[in-house]
Amino acid sequence: KGSHILRINQNNEYDNAYVFSLDAALGAKNVYVDCWKYAGDGIAYALYNQEGSTQGYVARLDLNARTATKVDLPYGPGIDFGQYQGILVSGDEVYVALAPVGQDGNLYILNKKTGAVTKGAKLINKAGNHYIGIF
Repeated sequence: KGSHILRINQNNEYDNAYVFSLDAALGAKNVYVDCWKYAGDGIAYALYNQEGSTQGYVARLDLNARTATKVDLPYGPGIDFGQYQGILVSGDEVYVALAPVGQDGNLYILNKKTGAVTKGAKLINKAGNHYIGIF
């Protein structure tokens, strides 16, 4: 159970020596990845949920070190990435929309090299709606 990152080698075969459990890396149980994006330089970002929680989270993944860190964002009830489709990467910046279902939120810019988080544009939402990506 839980999510694992798999690696395919240069021979187009699974690299069975590469083991990266998101449960272990995040210290969570039954992590489920809703969406993820490779940002370059061995760094990826994942939108996920976990057992015992009804909301979603964002993690910065270091695929080389096989570590994961929950990004420091204003999480709360209604954060649901279940239909999320698009994380935008531009240079060293990764853009993610964070808005509870039916509530206003913000665009967040994550620096893939430093892990720094910058609060971006305000996202205006309507009842029952949620953002599904940045394009």
